[in-house]
Amino acid sequence: MNSHFWKNCSAQEERAFLLDLNLLRQYGDAWSDKEKIALLYTVSRTINQHYLTVKIPKRTGGLRTLHAPDPLLKMIQKNILSLLETRTLSAFATAYRKGGSILANATPHVGKKQLLQLDLLDFFDSLSFPMVMAAAFPKTVFPDNTRMLLTNLCCLNDALPQGAPTSALISNLIMRPFDDYIGEWCKERQIAYSRYSDDLTFSTNEGDLTLVKRKVEHFLEAMQLNLHPAKTKYTDQSMRQCVTGVVVNQHPQVPRRYRSMLRQEIYYLEKFGLTGHLACLKEKGEVAADLSEKQYLRKLIGKVQFVCAICPESAGFQDAYWRLQKLAISFEE
Repeated sequence: MNSHFWKNCSAQEERAFLLDLNLLRQYGDAWSDKEKIALLYTVSRTINQHYLTVKIPKRTGGLRTLHAPDPLLKMIQKNILSLLETRTLSAFATAYRKGGSILANATPHVGKKQLLQLDLLDFFDSLSFPMVMAAAFPKTVFPDNTRMLLTNLCCLNDALPQGAPTSALISNLIMRPFDDYIGEWCKERQIAYSRYSDDLTFSTNEGDLTLVKRKVEHFLEAMQLNLHPAKTKYTDQSMRQCVTGVVVNQHPQVPRRYRSMLRQEIYYLEKFGLTGHLACLKEKGEVAADLSEKQYLRKLIGKVQFVCAICPESAGFQDAYWRLQKLAISFEE
């Protein structure tokens, strides 16, 4: 659609457009059109009041800050997300999309002689309000006031909040020009490229990785983004090559230490029972004191699912998955 149409549209036309987005569809006819529009603008003006900030431990140490929207804002954001899900993403983006996964991210790099891994610094916090508006709500599709409103509803403190339903997909929309350009540039040089959120991975058998980091830095500089200075990693096949938790030297595999520790965890659970095993973990300080049996079991099943997804031929973990699922069902009865 031509942007000149929205440039000359009336306030009434823009109001009708906003109502057609149906961002409060769950309310049905309980609210008038005027009340719905007033509510959307009220939420956007008081956006800080609609988030709960929580900190959770990172797997690599430290804390990750998440901003969880309240039920009203979460509902609105999910409806915005449904509008954005038809947008085309870069083929090189492997997270936050249908068919995307850690395995899909690792697969292009299996068996490669050289591997380069880069990490974006403060990824979500660096994706600014103008970036969100330009990538998610372009002026060729949305009227100006509606663009501003929708961007407000998806941002917090002028950036993408990690924890909002819309943030992951919008991050992929923002990164699409980077992904497409770098991906094609790499293809021409026989280099494989994939991005999983803020993790950038490059690998090759014949190409040269020495220029990749400089090329990436130049593009990111234009986007006002930066690489994490301490997270550049080069590996060759004489070392263990691990991409987003998957070993890729010969075939996709979960690290041996991870599998061994998981087997041990399952063994102790089945030997001492869920209650006794969890009590022991709490006494050692290995899990949170308020972690429930149901929560612990769900996390453990998730770990086993991860191994099964990467190594579907692993009969032992497949069997363990069904035993744990049977145990989990007992909590639902």
